[in-house]
Amino acid sequence: MKFTFTRLLLFVAAIACASTVAAQKRLRFEAYPVRGKFDGAPAKVNLHSHPKARMFRTMLRDGAKDGPNFAGYYTVVTWGCGSDCMQVAVVDCRNGRVYFAPFTVSPGIRADFRIDSRLFIANPPERSGYKEGEAMLDVLQPSWHVWRGGRFVQLWPRHKRCGSCF
Repeated sequence: MKFTFTRLLLFVAAIACASTVAAQKRLRFEAYPVRGKFDGAPAKVNLHSHPKARMFRTMLRDGAKDGPNFAGYYTVVTWGCGSDCMQVAVVDCRNGRVYFAPFTVSPGIRADFRIDSRLFIANPPERSGYKEGEAMLDVLQPSWHVWRGGRFVQLWPRHKRCGSCF
């Protein structure tokens, strides 16, 4: 019985690791292209577009003034929110609308994103030293998100939807 249970446990662990590696290889910037790119001067940040926007107006204005750096039309803005925490917001350069991410990133690890892709990688594993199966704080764990319909949709790790998450 003990031998069979051990084999079963090893089998489940192997499948979990294989699916994680497969998910990480599949989620590439090229798989999430944008349809257009913003040209022109970015719109003023609309501080009435999100309840938190006025509270962070200086960081949002300073971060958004250089124009888009994500998904064609958007600017990702980050700022410190604690000792190991960076808040993430997205500003639409066309109309100044502000969106807040439902996650934070670690200051030492940060995030990967591109102007020609809708993929956003929080705490990329190549910079965090994250290895599947090792213990790590949830806030430091890598996660992959796609920008869709004015919000981040978490692609990996798979996540149960809850009222406070998205």
